[in-house]
Amino acid sequence: MSLRTIDFYQRRISPCKGFICAYRAVHGNIGCSGFVRQRIAETGLLRAMPAIAACFTACR
Repeated sequence: MSLRTIDFYQRRISPCKGFICAYRAVHGNIGCSGFVRQRIAETGLLRAMPAIAACFTACR
């Protein structure tokens, strides 16, 4: 379910914002939502939480 929620955000909400994720702008890779989606897919939601928190901290 969490991956579907991220997919919805990436397809419907993010394009309407008009700016890019600060994490993506600084690190030049994927944005926060893409990073979170990748981590959850690889390790599961609970094990991904520390990395997700670090990503959001870096994004501010």
